[in-house]
Amino acid sequence: NRHVDFLKRDIIKAMNKAAALDELITGRTLTVTRAAR
Repeated sequence: NRHVDFLKRDIIKAMNKAAALDELITGRTLTVTRAAR
């Protein structure tokens, strides 16, 4: 089913975006806490 394949691709894309955002946020907070010390 092509529709399901598109949905799966969208879900994977969204998960990758969320993971990248999470990394960005955690990376930034880490640098901020280091600078605060």
